[in-house]
Amino acid sequence: MAVCMASAASGFGTAGMAQTASALEAERAAVFASMLDAPADRDLMARYARLSIELRDFEAAAATLERLIDLEPANATARLELATAYFALGNYPLAEFHLNAAAASGALSAEQLASAEAYRTAAETRDDPSRFSGSVAAGIVSADGETGFLGSGSLNWSIDLGDANATHWVTQIGVSTYQIGAGPGASTSDRQSLRLRSGPRFQLTGEAFGPRLQPYLELESVRYPDATASDYDAASLGLAYQNAHSAALISFADASIGWGELNASGADIDFHDIALGLTYRPSREAFYRLTLSMGSEDTATRDEDQRGLRLDYGQDLDAPALLPGPDWRAGAFASVDWLDITDTGVPRDETVRAAGLSLRAYLNDDIYLETRGTHVARDGGTAADETILSMQLGLEF
Repeated sequence: MAVCMASAASGFGTAGMAQTASALEAERAAVFASMLDAPADRDLMARYARLSIELRDFEAAAATLERLIDLEPANATARLELATAYFALGNYPLAEFHLNAAAASGALSAEQLASAEAYRTAAETRDDPSRFSGSVAAGIVSADGETGFLGSGSLNWSIDLGDANATHWVTQIGVSTYQIGAGPGASTSDRQSLRLRSGPRFQLTGEAFGPRLQPYLELESVRYPDATASDYDAASLGLAYQNAHSAALISFADASIGWGELNASGADIDFHDIALGLTYRPSREAFYRLTLSMGSEDTATRDEDQRGLRLDYGQDLDAPALLPGPDWRAGAFASVDWLDITDTGVPRDETVRAAGLSLRAYLNDDIYLETRGTHVARDGGTAADETILSMQLGLEF
């Protein structure tokens, strides 16, 4: 079940949710200045806490709400908001305590009670030292005048190792299948893949938010039913990094080196990949992500160097009133990859451009319908343009 960090759930209001981070910072600074003149003003405390949550400064929100509850122990709305702040900070026992106290007060609305129960259930789950989550989806795909089947699944397993830095051992498994029988010259082909990534994730400051580092081992197996000479198995070692510098800006990086084998010929594959990027959130409902990638893949007869640039945009949309699930998620992307290929001694350059749109519409808390449209254009080598449309019904758990 998805749990959304929305102040609307606790009744504090949503006037600032569409504001940019800079506007929220300015408003919060003004409220803080007013609090210096009136440190016991409870309305100012509530407003400052709401703005802090909007800015994802959950520590400031929790400290302010603790003061407010000291002054108003019966304020169930503030207690519910405090529980969501502790939930965001990863302090699930304290979140459960305040959720139970707020629910037992009898002062919450039906909507707030439902929100409290959702958070309480999620807090109980996340407080478990061994946690599972994942999704499965299946649907139809159309490309190059053909229609076929599209399926995917993922499983995430996190084990709390119990040290001071909140280290977890995280294992991710992903499977996918794309079966369409696209004709010669198409930019896509039938493909089945299985991937496993596992390793410890260190939260370097010992807090739920802040820099994270994960060394990992990744295993991958890929099959091409209509091009079996390209089937391969591979293993790689990598290091993934993520750091939330502020409420609006996150940097990330992922570097790996690996080895594989083509199943048909037994030829060795050596490869390495690097990705660097930034995510910017102008508001809680929207983000931009810019990713720069580079890598190489070498076999006895073929060498390929790749450089890529991709821009993603995501936007949360209010779900229709008749569908009481999480916010809908709209997305768009544009990418370009430059390939330098030497195949059996013959060099060539290729450029692959792609752009797409997507919408994930939740039918309830767990079931969604996702539609995607992507256009791919390849220049150089085997030139091809292709539009790929897909629709999948999925389940999150």
